Amino acid sequence: MLCSTVSDAFFGPICDYVIAPVVRYSSVWNIPVLTGGGQAENFAFKENFPVLTRMQGSFGLVGETMKGILHVFGWKVVGLLFHNNEVGSSQGNSPCYFTGAAVYKALNSTPVHHNFNENTASVEELREHLLYVTSRARISDWKNAPTGKSREMAEEGEKKWKGWRK
Repeated sequence: MLCSTVSDAFFGPICDYVIAPVVRYSSVWNIPVLTGGGQAENFAFKENFPVLTRMQGSFGLVGETMKGILHVFGWKVVGLLFHNNEVGSSQGNSPCYFTGAAVYKALNSTPVHHNFNENTASVEELREHLLYVTSRARISDWKNAPTGKSREMAEEGEKKWKGWRK
């Protein structure tokens, strides 16, 4: 990786799994690493990754954005359905997993969540996953539902859900 002492910076890599060791070595050499990747939340800990500069937002920012959107509309019931690679696969967790984990963390609660492998799931399995999440992330007590436009949207969504489920 370092063939001479004239390197001023490293650009990349993109893959989160590769960035960590590259940054650890670069930290020893005090050479900055600039990447378009590094979205995993662990890279926010500058004491562990002091020379890393991420040039795009983190997964944590996605989580905070979702938290803000939910707050604006008064939504409190959340369901997360996302792709992830098979447990034990050499691919590790997917970017969808890391995004879902950031939303989960930002909400500081336990939303219903479920994952599937988009590369192997059948249409019927996808339908079952969707039914699992939606059946646990619905508002069943309309007296406690949000008010105004968000309530109207929730009621309309409920009507569509009941029609689709038949």
